[in-house]
Amino acid sequence: MQTEGVVKELFSIVEVDLKPQYREVYLEAARAMIDAHRADPGLIAQAIHVSPTDPGHCIITIAWRDAHALKAHCDSQSLKTFLKETAPFVARPSIMRTYSIEKEQTLL
Repeated sequence: MQTEGVVKELFSIVEVDLKPQYREVYLEAARAMIDAHRADPGLIAQAIHVSPTDPGHCIITIAWRDAHALKAHCDSQSLKTFLKETAPFVARPSIMRTYSIEKEQTLL
């Protein structure tokens, strides 16, 4: 959404704690999920980050164009399948926080 040079986007941070023996399997599945959604027009960027001090802790960051894009992703069958298939790999329920961000836009 754009208003007089200000763009409002949503930014999600998902914290995931993994069972150590499933770390690589989960990360492979998460990277495949990210790659599969790269062409989604509602996504601006997404990445997975692994903690350098706790290899079982990872953070997934996602920038969304708007709330409709976030809702569409949350309602998607691909996300539901991913969550169901990776549930055994996760040590505790994941935490997802979503923030609204305003960014100044300038044309060069």
